[in-house]
Amino acid sequence: MAKCVALRIYSDMENKITMEKLLGMMDEKYYLTYINYDDNFNSYIDLLNECLEKGNCDLLNENYHEWFYDCEWQSATDIINELKEGLKEEYSEEEIEKFFDEHEDEIRDTIFSRDCSTPYKDLFSNTSDIFLRVELSSRYDGLASHEQEIEEGYSWQGSYLRDITRVLNLNPFKVKRHLQRANIKINGLFPDKRERNGNEYVSYPDLINEFVNNECNESYLTFACKVSALELYNSNFDISNIILKKGCRCGLFFEAYGQGSLIIMELLKDLEIDLTQTQKPCFELTLDTGSYGLAYNYCDEIFESHATIINKNINRQTT
Repeated sequence: MAKCVALRIYSDMENKITMEKLLGMMDEKYYLTYINYDDNFNSYIDLLNECLEKGNCDLLNENYHEWFYDCEWQSATDIINELKEGLKEEYSEEEIEKFFDEHEDEIRDTIFSRDCSTPYKDLFSNTSDIFLRVELSSRYDGLASHEQEIEEGYSWQGSYLRDITRVLNLNPFKVKRHLQRANIKINGLFPDKRERNGNEYVSYPDLINEFVNNECNESYLTFACKVSALELYNSNFDISNIILKKGCRCGLFFEAYGQGSLIIMELLKDLEIDLTQTQKPCFELTLDTGSYGLAYNYCDEIFESHATIINKNINRQTT
């Protein structure tokens, strides 16, 4: 009799619901967050620009709970309900509910630990290309409009034009010659830096064309390009260098005024820019939030060149 009771007790213990048994019923991977094909960050450019200014994804991480927690919780609840259904053939509803009440936190933690969904990656994959502006910042004020510049004449010494010629590897003497050929007034010294001859990043006529068509009272050398939103996210918004490709559009522009030149000058070869430099002259990178669109009717054409961004901190290059 005692032996029979012992066998019954052992049999009851063997048939109890255990975490080991439940773990065996679970999938190795779960996807708790579903991103629809038309969900994206196209309406959050200002937020992405803040991430770029901070050089990290902290702002996105701060919003993660608000954006995805309800979805993750509901998906985990659905999985728990499926697990309960799978136990009904062996156990009573009372046994099942009691076990899940006692182990709910552990069960949910296990489900969350197996979550392989990538909501941010999916959202950025659905997001349109990001338009970027790379602007040359200087100790000097930007170029005035062509009408204002010709009053005293374009000058190289102690002016923003000096930084332009350095960045674009232009010979100041040749700039002077092309200005004179266009009957444009000049002022002061334009040194002959012959070592730059043949290695220029833009053509002299194109540069003069940008000058002549500049209507902004204060404008800065600006490069227009684009990168995929996913590349930007993969870089953690921490871009140390950017490689502007041959054909990249550039010209004169100032966002505060929404004005500039034609922005049709094109790079003759790739130009790599170090964005870690902070001592002027240096470059500033920003997302275009519509400034060009307001000033120009051919915005997409201006930003048609894809740039390569580099994050040296993670030793990864995206193109």
